Amino acid sequence: MTAKATAASQARWADDFPPFDWFLSDQPGLRAQTDPAGEALELFVRGGNGGVLARRIVPADVVAAGIALQVDGVPENREDSVQLAITCAENGRTAYEVPLRNGLVTYAGGAAAARCRFPQIELRGRSYTGEQAVRVSVTDPRGAIS
Repeated sequence: MTAKATAASQARWADDFPPFDWFLSDQPGLRAQTDPAGEALELFVRGGNGGVLARRIVPADVVAAGIALQVDGVPENREDSVQLAITCAENGRTAYEVPLRNGLVTYAGGAAAARCRFPQIELRGRSYTGEQAVRVSVTDPRGAIS
């Protein structure tokens, strides 16, 4: 990997200046972190926990174009354990919410962007008491949000 490629990888999923960079949750039962290569966001939710794992304000045109994510690790029969939400940073209203699915999928687009002046992406997760922990990997193949 070249120095330029390494620097680009390290810049992905940056969490230096939330809300313009990512806010990544770092609690014992609810955590988001970058993988060692800096290419993917690893999400972890222990049983009995839930909430916002990661969030970031993005330009409305990014949401309008659609957010393409490669998702791996969503457990079968628990498809609602991790969600993508678009909230309006100006008022906290949820404009769009959908469960994440395994594979390469495009989310949001169109009307979701029109509902907010300052759209904020949220990756949310939950695992009920007694359930196995959820471990999901999310990559942004277009580099639009990471």
